[in-house]
Amino acid sequence: MPYTKGMAGAMAVTRPIVCMWVAIELVAMPGIVRADVVRPTPQLLPAKLPVERREVPVIDLVDEPGSIATHNAIRDELLRHELLKPLIEPRIGAELTGPLKADEDKLQIEEVEGIRKDAEADLAQFDLPTAAGNAVKGLEKLNTVSPTPATMKLAADLGLIVAQARLGKNATLEAEQWFAFVHRVHPTRHLDPGRYLPQVVAAFEQAIPKSQPPVPVVVHGSYGRVYIDGADVGVPNATYEIQPGFHLIQIAGPLRQPRGKSTVRGVTEIEVGVTKEIDIADATADALLLIARARVTLSKTTDPALRDKFMNNLVALISDANTKAHGASKQTEITDAVVISRQNGKLVAQGWRAHVEGFDKPIFNAPVDAAAVRARPGDLLAWFAPPRSLQAIDNGTPLPDAPPAWYEKRWIQASTLGAVIVIALSTYFISQRGGGMSPINPDVNHR
Repeated sequence: MPYTKGMAGAMAVTRPIVCMWVAIELVAMPGIVRADVVRPTPQLLPAKLPVERREVPVIDLVDEPGSIATHNAIRDELLRHELLKPLIEPRIGAELTGPLKADEDKLQIEEVEGIRKDAEADLAQFDLPTAAGNAVKGLEKLNTVSPTPATMKLAADLGLIVAQARLGKNATLEAEQWFAFVHRVHPTRHLDPGRYLPQVVAAFEQAIPKSQPPVPVVVHGSYGRVYIDGADVGVPNATYEIQPGFHLIQIAGPLRQPRGKSTVRGVTEIEVGVTKEIDIADATADALLLIARARVTLSKTTDPALRDKFMNNLVALISDANTKAHGASKQTEITDAVVISRQNGKLVAQGWRAHVEGFDKPIFNAPVDAAAVRARPGDLLAWFAPPRSLQAIDNGTPLPDAPPAWYEKRWIQASTLGAVIVIALSTYFISQRGGGMSPINPDVNHR
């Protein structure tokens, strides 16, 4: 459309309007940058996790399907808990569940029983040297088994095999010493005449140990008690008066593994009139064995006072072993523990927490159903660490706001507003002019 004089007025009016719109745009432009600036605002976040989640041992004193399922459910919940966790060293945790090692010598005794059967079979075949050799080998192994009435009976069985083998070889004096050994370790032993040869029964009856001048014997060792022929006689590094002959001399105790001193005969020979010194090797029980023994002791305890004492002992052993597993220079304390036991025929979970004087009583004692615990294992752990709620905190590094949508940006809003104002004012002005527009060129006639 050609320019006319009538347009001049409109241009004069709209020019300031356009300038105003540009000014609005220039003011709004910094918003492009300001929209991306992080504005610190309080954020709703979970409370901070502690530096170290507390380790919680789960101790199963029952070892049955229900207790095993309960133990496993609690352990799995500890793995994903925010404040608690299972013991880091799996070998320690393994000693707190599974079969109770009430008879830690079971495998060794079974091995010696096998040796005894082989020796008896050799004796029945009149292979006397082999029978005696196997029996002596069994006695050597019994030196590392805790002295009990059962093991002394087994020692008597083996000694009787050697005695019969020596008697069969006409080694009468040595046979008599072995028969006397049987009497010492198993005083109530009697031979059935229907099973043994008459000469064997007679020799056995005549070999009852006779009173002789005792021989001083010094037993050197540590960490336990001295056992002579299965009887507890005192502490190590002391002198004992012992009758001459063959004896089974051992040191055993709760802090060590049993050890004995044997000669080529598998036993200790005490000779008449000769003072003897016996050195028995130290064999301190390792941490895992001590934990296993303490667990068995706790499982057998019904007295509340003793239960607290044995619980403290077990947790102290776990703490010591845990410290070594961590490689820490300071003690790694265990302050919480779950104990699964059976009381009055019901499966019970107890929560123990250390107080000033240690673990003096459970903080909860609740009957448990294995299925319910598997469904909601966190209910038990809530006694130790209640679930955390969300709370507003100032964590020092607030999160940035989410970036605004495109239509929320200031420069877009200002530009849109400016355009609307310009259009509105221009339309209003033109509508007020009236009379149309005159060409600015005088040679052009308006019709």
